[in-house]
Amino acid sequence: MSDFISGFIDEYFMNPIKYPDKYAPYNIVNTIAFAVIAIIAVYLIYKLLNWCGIATDEKFYWAIIPYIFFGSIVRVLSDANILSRGVDLMGVTLYPFITPQVYVLVFAVTLTSLFFCKKFFTNWQSVFYKAGWLLAIISLLPLLPLLKNFVLFGAIFVIVAMFWAILHFSPWKATNIEKGIILAQGFDGAATFIGVQFGGYSEQHVLGNAIFSTLGGPWAFLVIKFLFALLVVYMLRKEANKAKLEEIAFVSLVLTIFGLAPGLRDALRLLAGV
Repeated sequence: MSDFISGFIDEYFMNPIKYPDKYAPYNIVNTIAFAVIAIIAVYLIYKLLNWCGIATDEKFYWAIIPYIFFGSIVRVLSDANILSRGVDLMGVTLYPFITPQVYVLVFAVTLTSLFFCKKFFTNWQSVFYKAGWLLAIISLLPLLPLLKNFVLFGAIFVIVAMFWAILHFSPWKATNIEKGIILAQGFDGAATFIGVQFGGYSEQHVLGNAIFSTLGGPWAFLVIKFLFALLVVYMLRKEANKAKLEEIAFVSLVLTIFGLAPGLRDALRLLAGV
């Protein structure tokens, strides 16, 4: 029985991390497992923040954004072999710079920064926000010599700008956080579309590949991402009278992270050609 469990874990969880040249990074088993773990982690993080007296309001939402940039940049540093894929710690090989362990690393850095700023600064939210951008900028510096695919990178922003224009001129007035959700999800869709359609990349996620094969290509992923964002914003609006504003803002932040983080990683990989 133990051999079966060990073999199962190796086949579906460890081998995709250890042997990226032989295994796809995601399969149906680890995708479902990561999704369940993410849901549990999100709930526990929300409870932790509340227990520590940290309001997960709109200020908190925007203060987290630079840490999303930091995490995505760190992930690309590993893609570019600037950071080692595996790190040996007391005879155990860890993979802190690739998914899913990079989320743990970024969470630890973000939480440390949050508690440090809250303890030592009265205007801690402003300091926390600026510290995040400082981390993001410093981590970006090693990538600068690699940047080259500016046309394709710019195409992503053209698509996102179109989404922004639709939101800005639409009679349906979206709040800033709602725009954040839609633009983050749209950025992920645009980065995937440009990268796969024109950049020579392939989709790594199970759901993305299912959309490609079912609906006929990466353009479908872009459309579905945009429609998904509109749907969740509509649903959050309906729940606004039933849930606390802090709960709505926190859920909005989670949706933004799961759009912006992979989107930034894909866009920066494309820009750096790695």
